[in-house]
Amino acid sequence: ALQYAHLLLNVTPLELRSTATTLSIPTLSLLLSNGQISKNQKDLFALTSGVNLKWQEAQLLLHHADTMELAVSKLSGMFNDAAFSYRQQSELPWEKFVENTAIHEGAFNYRNKQLHANAASFKLDPSTHTFYGYNYDVTPNMSAAETFQKARWQRDYITVKGDALQVSGIHLSGDSALSIRKITVDKAALTTARDKRIPVEHGIEKYMPTKLIRTIPFALQVDSIVLQESAVTVNESSKTTSKWAAVPITEINALITHFGNVYNDSLHLQASGKLLGNPIRYFSYNESYHDTLSGFDAQSNLAPMDLKDFNAIAIPMAAVKVKRGHADTIYSAWSGNKYATLGTMNFHYRQLK
Repeated sequence: ALQYAHLLLNVTPLELRSTATTLSIPTLSLLLSNGQISKNQKDLFALTSGVNLKWQEAQLLLHHADTMELAVSKLSGMFNDAAFSYRQQSELPWEKFVENTAIHEGAFNYRNKQLHANAASFKLDPSTHTFYGYNYDVTPNMSAAETFQKARWQRDYITVKGDALQVSGIHLSGDSALSIRKITVDKAALTTARDKRIPVEHGIEKYMPTKLIRTIPFALQVDSIVLQESAVTVNESSKTTSKWAAVPITEINALITHFGNVYNDSLHLQASGKLLGNPIRYFSYNESYHDTLSGFDAQSNLAPMDLKDFNAIAIPMAAVKVKRGHADTIYSAWSGNKYATLGTMNFHYRQLK
């Protein structure tokens, strides 16, 4: 066995290249302390040591033919474990790597055949088990116009971008289960578009939220998701007028709890925001994970509004114009499942024309 108090290795620069991988690290240092390297009777080596690995401005490129590409740039960080242990032919301790790795700075670009995703900056703090992402976006490779031109059936075209994302209390267990205490999304914008002039594909089940969450291929538990000052914009074309209309929901502040595929109670959502610039005072949605029919209940309460604001939707979608009108109160409550919904809406208005 080889025993040591300190082993120090400095590399400037380090470059590794293969068919699908390129790694470049301008500065790397490795300090091993108070450890030993040994072999057992089967001639397999084992390492027990303190490990401190630091790197600066690393560049990593992974690609697979024309189907996937991942580029990580400006990556600086450190791996520090005072009691690292590894035995040859055993599985790498990925939980240890995640729990003891700090990323001080980095950026990434990802692309596959369908979409591309970018983050201008990201960080990882192992002391609080928190990931930070800044100025990110996810966008299909084709434009909306190209997508609808080639589409045989109606589909949603979705883009996402945001200022900041914080994932706190991350814990990855040995059985690939991921638990997260809190996700905070700040100033995110989700945009959807659907061309209603394209035929509908019948016989396709559209999953309810809990059933869609159940399709995640690993165990996931997120205690809470907080949305701050975010927005959703729904764009649709009208088969009647062939025009497009946008429905903006802005200034969304929401709390989602029990998000994951390990829960047996219900998914909960509470939110407020603005519809066409008018306040949504309260919105709630609860859906059962246990119910095979995805039973749910919901409520909404909207502030008084000028009904002429709906012309932004009514004119392009139905060629109808509101000349005047005011809604004093709009509130509703409904319940249902994946097959049917039943509820009541109270819509008090005056001087509608």
